[in-house]
Amino acid sequence: MVLSPVDQWLQIWQKYLNTLVRCGQVDVIYTDLFKAYDCIDDKLLHKLDDLDFVPSVLKPIQSYLTQRRCYVVCNGYISREFTLTSGVPQGSNLGPLFLTLYTNDLLLLLKWINLVSPTLTT
Repeated sequence: MVLSPVDQWLQIWQKYLNTLVRCGQVDVIYTDLFKAYDCIDDKLLHKLDDLDFVPSVLKPIQSYLTQRRCYVVCNGYISREFTLTSGVPQGSNLGPLFLTLYTNDLLLLLKWINLVSPTLTT
C-alpha cells in the first residue's frame, strides 16, 4: 500500500507521540536536499548499471550527465569555459527522476538500521 505524503507524515507523528507518551526516546535525522541536484555524479551511472539498465539507455544518460561544458556570466563578465563534474542541468525534466534514482536505496538503508517504519518502505 502506498501512502500519501500527508498520511506518511501523520503516521510518523503518531509514532513519535505514542513513544513520547510512554516516556520513550525519539531520535530524528533531518536531511537537507536543497543542493541535492548539484551533488549527483557518476555514481548515478553505476547505480543504473546495478539496476540492470540496458546500454542503449545508459549511453544517452551518460552523455547527458558527463563532459558538460559551461561558463558563467556576471555583470557583463564572461568566465572561461569549464567542465562540470557533477549535477544535472538546472530546470531539466530529468532532474527529479535522476534524484529519485540516486537516492532510491536510502529508505532501504534506514529500514535496515531500524530507523524508518517498515510501512514507509513498502
